[in-house]
Amino acid sequence: MKRFEWRLQRVLDVKKKLERAKQAEVAELRAKVEDKRRELVAEEERLWQLLTDLAAVSDAERVQSQAFFASVRGGSDSRIARLKNGLEKLEVQRQEKMSELLELRQKNEAMERLREKSMTSFLEEQNKAEQNEIDEIASMGFVRNS
Repeated sequence: MKRFEWRLQRVLDVKKKLERAKQAEVAELRAKVEDKRRELVAEEERLWQLLTDLAAVSDAERVQSQAFFASVRGGSDSRIARLKNGLEKLEVQRQEKMSELLELRQKNEAMERLREKSMTSFLEEQNKAEQNEIDEIASMGFVRNS
């Protein structure tokens, strides 16, 4: 019996490699997004901690602490804004990579369906040829016996 060989198998293999590479890129971007989120949460928690420490300070020391908090908050607010901006950019990149990945995946699935159709057709042809061979052997046997 002849072995099934699909002529586009190499193309499918290359496309699958591209899909795996794109998955790795998406995973890398996802990790970067999570790191940025952690940084953002840590910065916001640090600012919140300073604010709660300020509330615990006595009235006499509060004026100095408020001045310190105001100076820290300005830098912290700009850092938070930078982190949010960076996070938004990373999210946009991740969304673009995800859409590219989905497009690649759809193309690969279409090629897989073509491969399955081709294999089904091949098997039907093989079964038909085998049945013809069996019929020929049976008719030759019938002619010999007659």
